[in-house]
Amino acid sequence: MLDNKQQQHAYMESKNEKGYLLFEILLATICLSLMLIWLSQTLLLWHQSENNTLPLVYYFHHLIELEAQTAEVISTQDNQLYFIQPTGERVSISYHNHKIRRQVNSRAMKK
Repeated sequence: MLDNKQQQHAYMESKNEKGYLLFEILLATICLSLMLIWLSQTLLLWHQSENNTLPLVYYFHHLIELEAQTAEVISTQDNQLYFIQPTGERVSISYHNHKIRRQVNSRAMKK
């Protein structure tokens, strides 16, 4: 009665795919290894940059805290922070030539 034969349609293709080629596997392995190397180097540089700047940030905050605790007057003017100490010294902290500079009575401190 019913004919259960599968009929080929015009849009069907029959391919004999046995698997990946060796070239495809090598290319995928090389791409994956390059991406992993790039990712590991990026993470390493990111981790190192955080470790290098963190102590400097802590030092800066500690310096500001010490000056603020001992100062009688604290003021700001022209993007500079001024502390008037009980000894009469005027300590200024400013950003100069891409560095943060601390001066006492308009002279840079030497260490």
